[in-house]
Amino acid sequence: MVAKMAKKRIGAGQFGAGTTHLRNSKAHPMGKQEDKRIALAKRVLDTTDATTLSALESVLDHGPIMHMPESRIKELEALRDRADRGEVELSSWPDVKRRIRRRLRA
Repeated sequence: MVAKMAKKRIGAGQFGAGTTHLRNSKAHPMGKQEDKRIALAKRVLDTTDATTLSALESVLDHGPIMHMPESRIKELEALRDRADRGEVELSSWPDVKRRIRRRLRA
């Protein structure tokens, strides 16, 4: 198994004084994601722009920021107002699941 593993030398200053990192797709299935995390962490550490850091903090704390067109926001607000006035038929989640299952069987 060791023969199948590829050695990757990481230079001094990156993760200590010349550590050796062994990688194998079976042993480290998250290798590419791990590399991406490291690259992103380096970019964050190099960032000094307050707006960028604030946006990153917001995404990490609350999830991605969704941009929605003003027209869609107004549409959703109007739907909410109609629901509040009782003009829209609302369904419970169990009812929704039952309807979906019925449609899938048909």
